[in-house]
Amino acid sequence: MTAFIFRRAKQSDLEDIIYLLADDELGKQREKLSVTIPSNYLDAFIRIDVVESRDIIVGTCHLTLMPSLTFQGGLRMNVEAVRIASSCRGQGVGEWMINQALSLARKEGCKIIQ
Repeated sequence: MTAFIFRRAKQSDLEDIIYLLADDELGKQREKLSVTIPSNYLDAFIRIDVVESRDIIVGTCHLTLMPSLTFQGGLRMNVEAVRIASSCRGQGVGEWMINQALSLARKEGCKIIQ
């Protein structure tokens, strides 16, 4: 398997991330990529992570850490907007990315992941 890097996304990655979000039937209908990136995307840029391979963004996920009333006020991780480039699907990239997210959740002391 190709070596991958899991890292915090940079604002300069945003166009590639939007392309990944639009790379399926539902995403084509709801995402918008234009010459100027709409400010809504920038506002949502809280905790976005990417998978990089050979300087190309091939996956992304949005991780949110939030306090929870359950588990004695423990921290909770929400995982959403999980996308893998269509050219990389079926190769274990998504599994690898989720395992990286789980490692981050453990490191942060999360009690529950959803």
